Amino acid sequence: MSSVATAALNCAVDIAAAYFPIVASVKILVKEIQQIYEDAEFNSEICLIMKNRVVKAECSVDLIKDTDNEDQLSEKSYFLAFKSFENVLTRIRDFVKNVSKLKGYKKYFNATEVKNKYLQLTDEFDKCMVDLHFAIDLANKNEREEEAKKVDRALENVEKNLEKIEAQVTEMSGNVGAIMSSLELLRSKIDTKSNVQAKNINPKDLNDPVCSTKNDIRRHVFRKVYKATDVACKPIRDSNQYQTGLAILGKLGQYQYILHFYGLSHADTDVGNREVMVFEWAHHGTLKELYNKFDIPWPRKIQIVRDICLGIVFLRMANVFHHDLRCDNIFVLQNLDVKLGNFKYSREVDGNTSKISDLVTHIRWMAPEQIEKYTQSSKKGYTMFCEIFRY
Repeated sequence: MSSVATAALNCAVDIAAAYFPIVASVKILVKEIQQIYEDAEFNSEICLIMKNRVVKAECSVDLIKDTDNEDQLSEKSYFLAFKSFENVLTRIRDFVKNVSKLKGYKKYFNATEVKNKYLQLTDEFDKCMVDLHFAIDLANKNEREEEAKKVDRALENVEKNLEKIEAQVTEMSGNVGAIMSSLELLRSKIDTKSNVQAKNINPKDLNDPVCSTKNDIRRHVFRKVYKATDVACKPIRDSNQYQTGLAILGKLGQYQYILHFYGLSHADTDVGNREVMVFEWAHHGTLKELYNKFDIPWPRKIQIVRDICLGIVFLRMANVFHHDLRCDNIFVLQNLDVKLGNFKYSREVDGNTSKISDLVTHIRWMAPEQIEKYTQSSKKGYTMFCEIFRY
């Protein structure tokens, strides 16, 4: 091979080595933006517009890989433009991730701020397309105006819906704002590695019921009285590893459609004195037990459905997924009010989903994409759509 050919080959290898990590990063970012759009809970129209733009750009990236244009690729200005394109995609990914979820959307002061950020990113994206000479059809003035109108309508709808949801949740329980504030304070302590623990209850404050019934003991759960209130005591092993989660559960239980968790204590059981979790007592057991025993009239059914829905919405506002919504985990009080309980599998929205051990019991309640995780080793995350499917 001649020295000229060798030099040309080395040059091509150097160029490929310089661009390869950026191209790989771009393709990952495009894939992430597509997934965010598919999982979007809010502003799907905005996410769709952004997704369509980056997918078109990805095609041009593939064309560049397959063309022999060393002169252009070797220019420093072109390399910097490509790097700038990667940075813009990163900001777009972060933007759609925020506006597609309730918690992220609330980071923005108002809808105008979201609109301005959208316009800024689309301008930066279009500039990158020009600098890189990508062969895609940039939106003309009329198309940009039409897109802007879609964004305005989407943001207006989101604002209206959020106002309705928050008003409904707050109307049913006026202390929602205080609960959210206490949750944020608790999470900040967790983030700073502070010692966060669930409340401890003096065992002397747990008394036997004055009038016992055959329903006082349900397998390993038994009834006690705490401060003149019936409570359920459930044994727990090694509570130290669950202190953080139990502390959060104590805050969530202040909302009227979440089963109240009072704290940890000790009580006598059939196998000796044990540490127990102390919960609100569900007089009628679970919703499954209730509908197996009684014919529930339709007005009450509608109220039950509404109350469960409000519980789910509250958890989403608190950035929590239950992960195991089913009739066995809906508890019915003496007045027939229902509350969400059994937060064994619950996680924060961005938390990793834990494997469910008893799959046969749960599979009827699982969304198709969650079943794929077990049958096809799918890596799809748990979303609000999975939560609603269970509901």
